Amino acid sequence: MNGKKLLSKAIILITLVTLGFFTSCEVGLGASIDTAVPKISISTPVTNAVQKGDLTITGTATDEIEVRSVVVNLLENGISKYTYPATHDKASGLWKVIIPTVSEGFTVVADAKYEIQAIATDTDGKTSVATRSVQIDNTAPTVLV
Repeated sequence: MNGKKLLSKAIILITLVTLGFFTSCEVGLGASIDTAVPKISISTPVTNAVQKGDLTITGTATDEIEVRSVVVNLLENGISKYTYPATHDKASGLWKVIIPTVSEGFTVVADAKYEIQAIATDTDGKTSVATRSVQIDNTAPTVLV
C-alpha cells in the first residue's frame, strides 16, 4: 500500500512541477525577436505637388522593435539622383528631411519630376518603402518681348 501512495505522490509532484515550469515560460519567439518589416508612410508633400525652394518631406516610420534609420531618395526616371538621411523620432515615429533645392543662387537639386522614395530600415535590417511623385520647379518663367 505504501508503494502505491508514494508513487501517487511522486506523480502528483512531477505534474505540479511540470505545470509550474510551462506556465512560467514565454511561449513563442519572445518579445525581442523582430518578425515584421517596418511600416513607413509619406505625409508631405502631397502627391504631384510642384515645389519651389526647400523641399520638406515628412512622414511616419514604426516597427515592433525599433526603426534604425529612414533614408529619402529622389529618383528621376527610376534612377536615384539624390539621397538624404532623415531625422527620426523613435518615440512618436515621425520623420523629416529638408532638402535645399537652391543654395546661394546655385541649383542643388535640378528642376525635374522626381519620385520620392522613403526607406525605413529596422534593427534587424528589414526594409519598407513608400513613394510619392513631386515636381521641383525653381526656374522663373521667361517673357519674350
